[in-house]
Amino acid sequence: MNKKFDAELAKVEGLRWIPWVGDNYENASCKVLLVGESVYASNASVDPGEHYDNINSNPDYVRVRNVEWWAGEGGQAKFPKNIYDILTMSNPNMTKDKFWNGVAFTEVIQEAIPDSKDRSRTENQFVKGLLSLYKTIEILSPDIVIFFGSSAMMNDNYLPSKKVLGEDAVECQFIDYVYASSRKYPLREILNCGVRYIGLPHPSLPTMSSNDNKKEWHNLLIKHAPGVISYFNSL
Repeated sequence: MNKKFDAELAKVEGLRWIPWVGDNYENASCKVLLVGESVYASNASVDPGEHYDNINSNPDYVRVRNVEWWAGEGGQAKFPKNIYDILTMSNPNMTKDKFWNGVAFTEVIQEAIPDSKDRSRTENQFVKGLLSLYKTIEILSPDIVIFFGSSAMMNDNYLPSKKVLGEDAVECQFIDYVYASSRKYPLREILNCGVRYIGLPHPSLPTMSSNDNKKEWHNLLIKHAPGVISYFNSL
């Protein structure tokens, strides 16, 4: 884990959890920032660290209790596994440790959701989280930001609005899609101040779980973001 940016990140207003920055992210040929949507409190009776208050008071929660675990034994959990599979399908020599040390990771909403069965999030939570995310992007200087869970990109009150992004904001575009379960799942894109944002569906959705669908998402990224896949192929 690279902690070089910690002092700057700690100053970002509203950034509750210090993002994960892999050891090899800073010098990567393509700096990729992965963004999840939110964190849910659960299993507090078994693990006090998963209690709502303990999650919110732990600045290392995302990078230690999530990403460090994903890089090891937790890599088979649905969320990290589907991300890993979609991005690294062309590289049979990839390992979970190598993958997570080659990227940065953060969450949009910077407050734990107290009920894992209640997936509702408010506009205010998204907007506050995105404002912190833009400051994080200024510090980490990624070449591309990939949202896994694109709710923040699909509502004009969130990512595309000028009140959040400023006058250089460009509205979200649907650039392609995967057809699964009788539904179109879009690949979204926004360009803002020279930064490219790509949005895929949440990894827990059915369209992200089957091997055939993961291959389709992988091929869409080869088509629309070839530099990203080339980077993961080079690791």
